[in-house]
Amino acid sequence: MKKKAIFDVILNTIAMAIPIVLLQLIILPLIAVKMDTDRYGLLLTLVAFISMISSSMGNVVNNTRLLEDGSYKDKPYGDFGIWLILLSICNAAAVIGGYLYYSGGNFGVLDFTFTVVIAVLTLYQEYCIVYFWINLDYKKVLVNNILLGLGYGLGTLLFIATGYWQLIYITGLAFSIVYIHLRKDVPRENVKRTVNWGKVSSKIIILCICTILAKSLQYIDKLLLYPILGGTSVSIYYASSLVGKIISMVLNPINGVILSHLSKVEKVRKQDCRKIAVGVVVISIFGYFASNILAGPIIHILYPQLEAEVMNYIYIMNMTGIVMGLSTLMAPVLLKFCDIKWQIVINGLSVLAYVALSLLFLESQGLKGFCIGVLLSNVCKVGLMAIVFLIEKNRFIDDKTEKRDKK
Repeated sequence: MKKKAIFDVILNTIAMAIPIVLLQLIILPLIAVKMDTDRYGLLLTLVAFISMISSSMGNVVNNTRLLEDGSYKDKPYGDFGIWLILLSICNAAAVIGGYLYYSGGNFGVLDFTFTVVIAVLTLYQEYCIVYFWINLDYKKVLVNNILLGLGYGLGTLLFIATGYWQLIYITGLAFSIVYIHLRKDVPRENVKRTVNWGKVSSKIIILCICTILAKSLQYIDKLLLYPILGGTSVSIYYASSLVGKIISMVLNPINGVILSHLSKVEKVRKQDCRKIAVGVVVISIFGYFASNILAGPIIHILYPQLEAEVMNYIYIMNMTGIVMGLSTLMAPVLLKFCDIKWQIVINGLSVLAYVALSLLFLESQGLKGFCIGVLLSNVCKVGLMAIVFLIEKNRFIDDKTEKRDKK
């Protein structure tokens, strides 16, 4: 099982790295060259908003399906088809509102339409990948993400030809969704209620609130900065956070694999918890020093036009990325074993700390102060998660196994 889990982590890390590397290191810098910094800042803000809302909703239905899969054994699937429709409507409405707000009502019909299409496809693709996660089939996840990357590449050519950046995301997501549904082992979603409707619905509603709150910590920076400092500051901030964010994103596949494997067990041995904790600390320390070494050359290559401003904030933002990665690795255990109320407590308090600290330091120290406030708020979140672990540890740590092993 341990070898399988390690192999899954490697496969899933490679799979998730493909679209991340393509978007963050190739495609978005290419777009930046073809846009002025203010318009590019608006693009980054809209993508952040879609990621916060659409990706969160899709991820919630995905995780709920994963955790509740045992409840549907030998029973016809249902419930999730209804929730996909409901959340797609809510998602589209939220993104329409966000687009109108951030664009200031200054937009073209195709720009507007394509952005809403991205939101709907993002939600659906985030959910569909669960079919492979349930069976721990990370080879198919890898193939899926290769096709996603190829779609992004084709979409980039369409962007160069038409000027519509949204076609990059639409084409990539379409490639992924088509591949998933061409698989014969992928079940059809039934749009009907089952006996599990009440349990599944309450979990989805609570997790939607929690996940959007949690995701807001990753994306609210641009959503706050754009109305206050404008698109140019968003572009500088994004470039300075790029290396740290990539490291944080690379840890997301580990999160998915951990959750997939935790869904099969009732408790975790104490010695395994210690090994995981040591591993996380080692990865974090290595990641921070590696990001600082790589940051200068990466920014020089990808964003030479912003390099002078970006290097003022890079070390703070690299540390922020590492701390965000820590919370990403801790999240699956909380989700699986701890009372769901803690999801609301942790994410609610974290968002409050984020807004209060980032705006407080922004007022006194400008963009650099905002970066410091973001770092401190993420430290607060990790601290809250550690406190919950200590409170709830009896729920998921198997002390008896350790005692038997000693004998």
